Amino acid sequence: MLPLLLVCLSALVLRGQSLDSLLTRVTTHHPELRALYLEYEAALERAPQVSTLPDPEVMAGVFVLPVETRLGPQWVRLGATQMFPWKGTLPTRKDAVLAMSRARYEQWRARQLQLTYELKKAWYELYRLRKSQAIIRQQIELLHALQRLATTMVESGKATMADVLRVQLRIEELEEQVARFGALEAGPLARINELSVRPLDAPVSLPDTLPLAALPWQRDTIEAHLRAGHPLLRMYAALQDEARKQLELNELARKPSLAVGLDYIMVGKRSDASPDGNGRDVLSPRLGLKVPVYTRKFDARAREEELRIRAFEADKDAAVLRFTATIAQAWAQWDEARATLAAADAQADVLHA
Repeated sequence: MLPLLLVCLSALVLRGQSLDSLLTRVTTHHPELRALYLEYEAALERAPQVSTLPDPEVMAGVFVLPVETRLGPQWVRLGATQMFPWKGTLPTRKDAVLAMSRARYEQWRARQLQLTYELKKAWYELYRLRKSQAIIRQQIELLHALQRLATTMVESGKATMADVLRVQLRIEELEEQVARFGALEAGPLARINELSVRPLDAPVSLPDTLPLAALPWQRDTIEAHLRAGHPLLRMYAALQDEARKQLELNELARKPSLAVGLDYIMVGKRSDASPDGNGRDVLSPRLGLKVPVYTRKFDARAREEELRIRAFEADKDAAVLRFTATIAQAWAQWDEARATLAAADAQADVLHA
C-alpha cells in the first residue's frame, strides 16, 4: 500500500548504488512490466482499425434465365455497396480506443510503481536483518568480555558461577537470534533477485548505515500530488473517459447508416428488332438507409456505461482512502522513528559524557 509514497518520496532516503541498479533492472527487465507495456502498444494499434470505413461489398450474378427487356436480355449483374456510418462515429470510436490505451499505460505505470516499492521494501528488510545481526554480534563481544571478567571474579571469590552461567545463557540466546536473522535473509534476498530478474542466490550489497529520511513536503502537499498524478487514479479516470465515449457511440448508433451503391447490368442485343439503344447496358446508382428500429438494446447499453462510470468513481474514492490512510500510518511511523532515534542519541551522549 505504500507505493504511492514512493512517487513523492523516492529521493528522501540515502540509497546505495546497488539499490539504484536493482531498481533500473526492475523497470527494464521485469517480464510482467514488459507484458503490460506490450498490451498498451497493442491497444494503440486498435485505433486505425476502428476509425476506417467498413469494407465495401462487391457482388456479381449471372441470370440463368435471361430477363428479356425492350432493349435486350439481361445476362450479368455486377454491384458494389459502401456503408457510411453517421457523422462523428469513426472519430468517436478512435477516441474510445485511445482512452482505453491510456488506461493500459497508466496500469503499466501503477504496476511499475508497485514492483519498485516491493523491491525497496525487501531491500530495506534485508538491511534491517543484516544490521540487527551486526548489532547483536557487538553485544555478544561485550558479553564475552563480561564473561571473562566474571570468570576472573569467580576465581578471586568476588562472584559466583551463577553469574557466569547467566552471561553464557545470554550469549547463547543472542547467537540464536543471529542465526534466526541470518535464516530470514533468504526471503527478502530471493524477492529482490526475483524482481530484478537475477539468480535467486545473487549477492546484494548494502551500505553500512542509513540516515533517517528527511521529508521536505507537508502531508497535504503529498496528498494533493497523489490525487492529481497517481497512475492508479489516472487509470480510473481514463476508464471513465472510455465509458463516456461509449455513451457517445451508443447515441450515434441510434442514427441511421447510409449505404451508397452502384449496379451494372450487361444487356445483350435483340435479334428480332432494332429499337433505339438496342443492347444498351444498365448503370443503376443506389442509395439506402440502415435504420435502427429496436432501441431497447441502446437503452440498456446507456445504463451499462453510466454504471461503469459510477463504479470507476467509487474505485477512485476507495483508492484515495487507502492512500490517505497509508500516508497517515507512514507519517506516524516516521514520527515514532524520529523520536526513538532522538532518545537513543540522547542516551549515547549521556554515556559518553
